[in-house]
Amino acid sequence: MKIMTNFSGPFICLCVILLFLSGCSTGYRKIDGKWSYVTWDEGNGYKTYPLGADEATFEVLENGKYAKDKNKVYYQRYPMAGADPATFVLLEGKQYAKDKDHVYLLEYQVINADPNSFTEIALPYARDKKNIYCGTVPLDVKNIEEFKVIQSASGYDITDKDDFIRRNKEYSFLKDIPIDTVVTSWGGKAKTKTEYFEGCNKKK
Repeated sequence: MKIMTNFSGPFICLCVILLFLSGCSTGYRKIDGKWSYVTWDEGNGYKTYPLGADEATFEVLENGKYAKDKNKVYYQRYPMAGADPATFVLLEGKQYAKDKDHVYLLEYQVINADPNSFTEIALPYARDKKNIYCGTVPLDVKNIEEFKVIQSASGYDITDKDDFIRRNKEYSFLKDIPIDTVVTSWGGKAKTKTEYFEGCNKKK
């Protein structure tokens, strides 16, 4: 009996811990019957952000980062300004998303992208009928049909637009575009017959 008692105590505690963790996992969760977004970090533990979503129409999209209801599109805990929930869908690679007017990466609009012709190539590159994109930024590519990715990236860099322009003078045209943030990557490599790119930079 003593052995069983010593075993069952830690076993019960472990079960309680597992149940607690499974109920408090991060992402979109129903808390007290309402949709919220739950985060966790070592300093603050779990934090819950009520979304104020329409319960009847709320749905989490396949990659788990986006959700929508009849009124709004959400990226994690943030409503996406200007996104149209009626037409908002993930693209095939599930990195980018689009609605009837715009293309998005994370919660940011891809600059001047055409949602009807936009396709992913390999992280961080994508294209539409007019341009090649690195993240949300259009690249200066002479012949987009020749563009080939030779090394994909492992993630993205989120940068204040003005800081990005200061470090990359060739992107000074972004000054006139009403955005605050760009998403790029320095990990990818690509080429055409006459050009070579590392991330969003054309190398000579």
